[in-house]
Amino acid sequence: VRARLGWPPAVALTGSATPAVRSDIAAALGLGRRGGYDLHLSSFDRRNLWFAAVPVRKMLDISLGRSPLPNAVLFRQLLNPGEQELRQTVHVHLTPIDQPIQTLEPISLEEAIDIAIERRPEVLLAQKNVETSDINSKFAKNQLLPSLALTGTLGTYGIGKDLGDMLQRNYGGNFYNWTAGVVLSYPLGNRSAWSQYDKRQLEAKNAQALLQTVRQQVLIDVREAVRRVQTDFKRIETTKSARILAEKKLQSEQERFNVGLSTTRFVLDYQRDLALARGSELRAIVDFNKSQSNLARHKAMTLDKYQIVLQ
Repeated sequence: VRARLGWPPAVALTGSATPAVRSDIAAALGLGRRGGYDLHLSSFDRRNLWFAAVPVRKMLDISLGRSPLPNAVLFRQLLNPGEQELRQTVHVHLTPIDQPIQTLEPISLEEAIDIAIERRPEVLLAQKNVETSDINSKFAKNQLLPSLALTGTLGTYGIGKDLGDMLQRNYGGNFYNWTAGVVLSYPLGNRSAWSQYDKRQLEAKNAQALLQTVRQQVLIDVREAVRRVQTDFKRIETTKSARILAEKKLQSEQERFNVGLSTTRFVLDYQRDLALARGSELRAIVDFNKSQSNLARHKAMTLDKYQIVLQ
């Protein structure tokens, strides 16, 4: 092919070829016909890429629980040595304390909605905005009314023949002076007050509309969260049944294998099916717990659910 194309440049890549194999590859591709070829050798040591040969009997013992070590530890050592190395490097080991929840408590949709509307911060903020808008509207309305003010003064006079006599009579309280009056003011036109009142009225209506929108969104969120919890719980029941069925099939096939009626291939196939069933069940349990947490978040009860106190 290279001869037909006029001997274009060619590159040959190999990962495990011996010197003899490399010479055969160069001869087959005609790499030495035009002045030889360049050979580059480098290491391909990648810790995240590895190859291991595991005896079939050992895998069977692991899957059937015949090994003295827990299955999770054995599979981690066999299938993911990089994780062990990472944990030894950074000295971090996370051990969950709480077991995942696998039971569904009765959920009342109406009660969940009431709790969410009562405790959600965005609903409380919208309610405060409505109250503030109502107060501003009432104040702006009062500015449209005439103002009536009551005024009055009270004092004393000091009348005397000289300064000393005047001061003595003044502080003695012999001569009183008082006035009283009423001041009524009515603004003509009062356009500024009317425009301010109209503005406050629109703000109050917008606050009411925003409150209704927030409540509607909370209702949708809670309904979706409740539906997700119920759906994920049904997934746990379904995947659990599938896992039990896969275990029974594997046990039956293992018994057939022990008496010589089956082969290793079929046993490994059932092991694969069991591993997939266990993975599906685990994912369903995790999703169910996440749905529970999501419902608590939509109800604004995350801190209460996990008994967290902020000080």
